[in-house]
Amino acid sequence: MEQTMRKPICFYYDFVSPYSYFAFSQRDQIRERTGRELQLLPVTVGKIMEMVGNVPTSITCKTKRAYQGQDVMRWVEKLQIPFAIHPQFGTFSTEPLVQAALRAGEDVEAFSEAAFQAVWAEQAPVTDNSAMHAYFAGKEERFAAYWAENDLMKDALEKNNNMAVDDGVFGVPYFHTDSGDFFGNDRLDFLYEAIAS
Repeated sequence: MEQTMRKPICFYYDFVSPYSYFAFSQRDQIRERTGRELQLLPVTVGKIMEMVGNVPTSITCKTKRAYQGQDVMRWVEKLQIPFAIHPQFGTFSTEPLVQAALRAGEDVEAFSEAAFQAVWAEQAPVTDNSAMHAYFAGKEERFAAYWAENDLMKDALEKNNNMAVDDGVFGVPYFHTDSGDFFGNDRLDFLYEAIAS
């Protein structure tokens, strides 16, 4: 009973981040190993980094970018999940996807799964509004409705981004808990240990 009363884990993520995709793929394991619920909080990491004075060094540093390419493939192999680098990666904003996820409300988990697949597995036409409407309709009709009305969620997105900054977020994936904060999908073991202690 005591464990169920503990606060959920705030999980901040953005669909532009492959490491967010990796962390999201482990969400059931996180719940199982911590006994906690996850509060799924999609954000726009570029805006958050701007707000806190961070910079995306994998973009600004060629050497780090080359290393990250290797690291990403190691995680794909470890997690055994579908993966394909989007041909337009780095040229499109995920804000419409994030707003649609916010529009999904209690359905945010299912929509986020589809959105991550769109970016990191299926190379969906993310810059074409009508094509993405058709893409989501092909998944679930309700997903297409979330996409169609995503521009209504600007205030909700700003609220999530501000809450993220208040919780110490400087990048994603980021886990904010009452046992400490954890950045990156490679810090989950530390999260498990902290919550278990």
